[in-house]
Amino acid sequence: MDLKHLKYIVTIAEEKNITRAAKSLYVSQSTLSLYLNKLEKELGMPLFYRVNTGLVLTPAGELYVSTCRKILALRDDLYKSLKFVSPTPPKNTFKLGISSQLGLKIFGEAFSIFKPQHPNINLTVTEGRAKTLLSKLEKKEVNCIIIGYDSIIQNPSYHVEILKKETMSLVLSSNHPQSYLASENYDHPPIADLHLFHGSNLVLSPRDTSDYRLALRVIKDYEMDANIICELNDTQALCQMVLQTPCISIIPEFCVPRNMNLLVCQPDRTYYRYMLLLYHKDSPPSPEAASLLELIHNFYDTWYTSVQSSQFA
Repeated sequence: MDLKHLKYIVTIAEEKNITRAAKSLYVSQSTLSLYLNKLEKELGMPLFYRVNTGLVLTPAGELYVSTCRKILALRDDLYKSLKFVSPTPPKNTFKLGISSQLGLKIFGEAFSIFKPQHPNINLTVTEGRAKTLLSKLEKKEVNCIIIGYDSIIQNPSYHVEILKKETMSLVLSSNHPQSYLASENYDHPPIADLHLFHGSNLVLSPRDTSDYRLALRVIKDYEMDANIICELNDTQALCQMVLQTPCISIIPEFCVPRNMNLLVCQPDRTYYRYMLLLYHKDSPPSPEAASLLELIHNFYDTWYTSVQSSQFA
């Protein structure tokens, strides 16, 4: 899904009417109706109730629209902070690709410290799936990428640096029937027999992500026979759904928000997602760009002990 389609759903929710939304978006009513029907079919659930007064969001729709707004706001904030004003960046621009939403947050904190010290550096950031960013790196459309991956990439052409080795954890709320198997000890989650979660409803990251692939490995290895009822691209929204429903999720423990009172546990086998930093060995970053990457690496090491702890204090 591109960001244009996120705007489609937000506008429908605001207008509560397909005709008015289509007029506001300058698209045909049939185009908008077909897109909404296709999306609801893909999700396997309605986003809107059809009532006499128009369209009213379902609970799933409210969560979906809230996520869309967050993604659009994140895009707008990032564009504003980096002052994307030129479609053809100058030759000395450092082009960075990031696949993780938490990675974007960490980058934002690092960049806020870095930029005042290096006001003349030109920087662009591209957000995308790991597969897309790997393709861009191969074509040298970006200088460096930070991606979440289910293995350590072995390519002699690349400098590969592990920013974080993240353990996959099962996430659930304190109201879940199996909550006694989990705790809020995010650094050392308890080991649980995941066979006890047989038949559970799961909400996962999108299927074209490493998080989804890793979750499927866990589900298969423990014969959980789980029902994947929803895929969400926003980790905060995903965790909110875990809190509000009987669903559980399987995501990297490092990505679990520390201020939502979520519970975590781990299988007796270890599954890792690796946050990797890659660039071509024959095109190393400039000293300025290298200092930014070092700062990002440092933030990965101290994220919950410094930045996040001060925000939640």
